[in-house]
Amino acid sequence: MTSTPVILLDVDGVLADFATAAVAVARGLGAPDLSVEALDRYDISTYLRVPARERYRERIRARGFCAALRAYPAAISAVLELRELGDVVAVTSPMPGGMTWAYEREVWLRDHLSFDRDHVISISAKHHVAGDFFADDTLEHVRGWSKRWSAPYRAFLIDAPYNTALRVQHPRGSLRDFVTYVRGYLATARDHSRDGAA
Repeated sequence: MTSTPVILLDVDGVLADFATAAVAVARGLGAPDLSVEALDRYDISTYLRVPARERYRERIRARGFCAALRAYPAAISAVLELRELGDVVAVTSPMPGGMTWAYEREVWLRDHLSFDRDHVISISAKHHVAGDFFADDTLEHVRGWSKRWSAPYRAFLIDAPYNTALRVQHPRGSLRDFVTYVRGYLATARDHSRDGAA
């Protein structure tokens, strides 16, 4: 672990409420009864009939969609607390075909959570990004990062309706739980370091 821990945070589903906005789009395109609470998979387009799926994708990658997302209520305080514990970096997947998505995401992170551009990484293969802790709402990303860095207990799955039924070996919970987990992990590591030096 580095002297200043690097804490990697996914954005959609962790800091930004992508699901509520995407479900609203899907409801208008033929899934009127869909709700965030009922989601059992991440890809919301799959709740639509095939002809509507491309219209859904066009709308979520259109100018303004990313910029209008709401921050989760816990995001601001969680990021502030995590910054007291280490260097916090947003690791976010780009939107395929979204011509303004990356720019809007960077501005969103700056305006909502005071991230500067040096602390925003846009990449689909998140396992390539080194850090000491990683939080994401997608199990594939958590597993991939954990395997790449041999860190199963520092990769944390953020609970969401579409992943609650999944059995995982990683710690999991809310964003608030992640803050508590990082704080506890670092305190234990410091205690072990002191014991070893004694």
